[in-house]
Amino acid sequence: MEAFAGHVTEDVAWLEVSGRPEGAPVERLGRERMRQSLESLFDAWESYRLEVERLEDLGDRVLALVREVARGRASGVEVDGRWGYLITVEGGLIARIEAYRDAALALQVAGARG
Repeated sequence: MEAFAGHVTEDVAWLEVSGRPEGAPVERLGRERMRQSLESLFDAWESYRLEVERLEDLGDRVLALVREVARGRASGVEVDGRWGYLITVEGGLIARIEAYRDAALALQVAGARG
């Protein structure tokens, strides 16, 4: 977590565009808020990993398609899905992350070739 936090701006914006069970998109602002949200997420899982399947330089953004593999700490429920992230980099640091539960939607928004 510390290593990742060192690569984001102090005022990073993390937008969960799609994929939240609650429905509506949510935006978190700031490095500390992002860190707290991710720590809370990881606490819910017995095991959690992201496997990068594709990275594409889009000029002003980076497209990352990843496989999420996890097992719930309390429920034992297993998750195996794909996410798409559009990441804006400014001054060598991540300034904005848009998370899409549907990797195809991230591809569409990015205008990338599938």
